[in-house]
Amino acid sequence: MRISFDIVLFISLFIAPWWVSLIIALGGVFFFNHFYEIIVAGIIMDIVYGSPEASFLDFPFISGVAALLFFVGGEYIKKRMIFY
Repeated sequence: MRISFDIVLFISLFIAPWWVSLIIALGGVFFFNHFYEIIVAGIIMDIVYGSPEASFLDFPFISGVAALLFFVGGEYIKKRMIFY
């Protein structure tokens, strides 16, 4: 199940809009334990679609940092949820 979800996520990185990949990745964070693949997906998005001119405060890896924050935040929220 997890491998097929990863395949769908990584294919969506290349053929779907960024927001579709984001929804799939966030679903993976809450559906699977320790979904490290979101960090890899964020780095791939930065490498493929990032441009050095459109960086935020001269830091080009915004998607990778956002993916790391989503991963940490998702793990924290899952520990605090009663019904998870």
